[in-house]
Amino acid sequence: MKLDELKSQHPYVSFLFDLTGTLGYIASAGYAIPKLWLWFIVPITHLPAIGMVQALGLVIALSALNVRKIPALVEIREEIEAKKTETLIEHFARSHTHAIVYLMLLLAGWIYHYFL
Repeated sequence: MKLDELKSQHPYVSFLFDLTGTLGYIASAGYAIPKLWLWFIVPITHLPAIGMVQALGLVIALSALNVRKIPALVEIREEIEAKKTETLIEHFARSHTHAIVYLMLLLAGWIYHYFL
């Protein structure tokens, strides 16, 4: 089903996907960054552990400094804009990409921390 058709029937679907994607991003970054910090930074530097608020501050600061765009995501966005329509799955995947990346980063850190 195309997103445009769904929007005409249910106007808040796009907003809800964007909202859940943003909340998922905040939750996954707020959970993953303190864990990774505790596993890798604290033992090496003896800095104190950080909480969710400090982790989100780090994410905001680093994303403000990193103004590069990921080429694959730019290509996907250009392709979607070229066809002017987006399926429901494409919109869900686009709005939840950052949250999924942080969860994959946490999984990779967990594997490294506990098995290597």
